[in-house]
Amino acid sequence: MCSFYFMLAVFVLYFEGTTEKRCSETSCCAGFMFDSSKNCVVCPNGLYGFHCSAPCPRGYYGKLCAHQCDCPVEFCNATVGCVLKKECLPGYSGENCSTNCPRGYYGNDCINRCECPDELCNATTGCVSEKVCPPGYMRVNCSTACPRRFYGNECGEHCNCSEEFCNATFGCIEGHIYLDPITLPTLILTTVGLVILFVPFGTIIAYKMKKNTERKITQTKFIPSSSEDERTYFELRTPAIS
Repeated sequence: MCSFYFMLAVFVLYFEGTTEKRCSETSCCAGFMFDSSKNCVVCPNGLYGFHCSAPCPRGYYGKLCAHQCDCPVEFCNATVGCVLKKECLPGYSGENCSTNCPRGYYGNDCINRCECPDELCNATTGCVSEKVCPPGYMRVNCSTACPRRFYGNECGEHCNCSEEFCNATFGCIEGHIYLDPITLPTLILTTVGLVILFVPFGTIIAYKMKKNTERKITQTKFIPSSSEDERTYFELRTPAIS
């Protein structure tokens, strides 16, 4: 945690001192995002990273997540700090944090009002450019949230965790990643198939090697030497001495 806080402090100091907000024609630098006028502006409180796509780690809040809450993490709101009830991730509200923000509102518990047309109001980050969708949204005007178990830029990534632990912005919530149930049987069947395929081949190769070894031993054992042949021939051709 200390190392993370140190890196976060360096990150904040760097972006507070930089004047360069746009890294390319189509992308803002880390710590900035496009507003409705396609200008790069600093991330709203509670978010950081490229396109302001990452919510503050648990226990941190504010501009670029530079402040640490002095209360239990479940009561640390990434936007404003310590609150009287548990924090919901940006874009959600309600007792179980299962209610999506209504149109025109965004952020933790949907308490922030977008200062742009509703169709350009992203429930996670606020006002966005119609040409650039932040992670978790897709389609024209970025008005469509990712389907269930999909996340990231244009919803192109698939969560390998249960639906209730899949965040449309950054994927599986820490501690809830698991192997997809479809993948596990496939992995087992593939392994069994490879074993069934290679065991007979291994047996055949071992058998042939054994036979070749036995054949070489047999040939070596029964081939008569040339000296024995010559001695036998000499004994047969020598006349008897009376």
